[in-house]
Amino acid sequence: GVYLVMARTADTGSAGITAFIVPDGTPGLSFGALEAKMGWNAQPTRQVVMENVRIPVGNRLGDEGIGFGIAMKGLNG
Repeated sequence: GVYLVMARTADTGSAGITAFIVPDGTPGLSFGALEAKMGWNAQPTRQVVMENVRIPVGNRLGDEGIGFGIAMKGLNG
């Protein structure tokens, strides 16, 4: 599988968020323990940890800084 990651690439508010595809098994990508939740238990929730993860520019979705717009389109869908 792959993960869709929204990451801050500039300190310019929502214009500083870029979307990336991160393949499962990427060195430095790991996950915390499952969170104990009061509801929505069918959807697992855990911390995503990225330590020195290197993502090639080819894994970027669109131009740098348009990740917030991509996220909002996903929510609107």
